[in-house]
Amino acid sequence: MRMLLAATAALVLISMSAQAADSTISLRDVISPWVPDLVSILGVVITALIGWLAKALKTWLGVSIEQSYRDALQTALTNGAGKIIVTLGSRLDSVKVDVRSPEVADAVRYVLAAAPDAVAKFGLSPQDVGDKLVAKLGVLTAATPGAVAAAPEPSVRAAADAALAKALATH
Repeated sequence: MRMLLAATAALVLISMSAQAADSTISLRDVISPWVPDLVSILGVVITALIGWLAKALKTWLGVSIEQSYRDALQTALTNGAGKIIVTLGSRLDSVKVDVRSPEVADAVRYVLAAAPDAVAKFGLSPQDVGDKLVAKLGVLTAATPGAVAAAPEPSVRAAADAALAKALATH
């Protein structure tokens, strides 16, 4: 930095002594030798600023996108666990629910259809989704121990199954 200041001062003094006879100093004459260097420096600064802004934007968008995947997965898991609760109804307390049970398998298919991008983003296998569903089921039922949703009426259940089948067919 000191060398840059010394070089600048030397150039100013040289240009001043060259024009001493004229006694006027043109700012254009003083700055013109430095214009290419100033343009280069300005280009480097602007490039660095654009690079920093691009990185900050990518980081922010990456976090935002990952959060939306996480939210979609959590919603699908909650809905899938709710489907298990409704399907089992009052039998929930007496039935051992594990990843291999048909109710969990049905809920896994639901989650895979409801949030396929999120499942792929996090690299989850159907076994992983099943484990998360069983855990979510524990969280949902632990809030009110002993309380279980009643099984829906057969006509309501049939309508819900038809709607789920239609939704799965469109994906």
